[in-house]
Amino acid sequence: MAFAVAVLTMAACTKDDVNPIVGTWQATALSMTIEGMPPMSFDLSKGQMSMEFIFNADGTGRGVVSGTIPGMEVPEELIFTYTYVDNVLSLTSEGETVSIPGVNIVENTITLSPDLDMDGEMPIKIDITLAKK
Repeated sequence: MAFAVAVLTMAACTKDDVNPIVGTWQATALSMTIEGMPPMSFDLSKGQMSMEFIFNADGTGRGVVSGTIPGMEVPEELIFTYTYVDNVLSLTSEGETVSIPGVNIVENTITLSPDLDMDGEMPIKIDITLAKK
């Protein structure tokens, strides 16, 4: 009887039920355009900066950033909760939620392009490519 339940349970959990964002992702490329400044690009494989994001199946996650972005302070660690529905990634940390539409996951690569508005003072356009580890 237990074997039959296990088989039925496994059959009901198809690959489509797995959230494709779950896993550990390493940023490989980052570019930014900040209003009033020339565009900046970073080849993260050259060690200028490292960004790793872990998305757990329970909707929690962690981001770790090391290195620097010229002229900006970046947090070293970010603990968050998330949802990923219909190509929209929503991250919530310290009571603030950021939604990023148009998140594309193809095989082991994520591309995302959030537009950030730093309290109305500094609009920033970011393009990030992440590879699954």
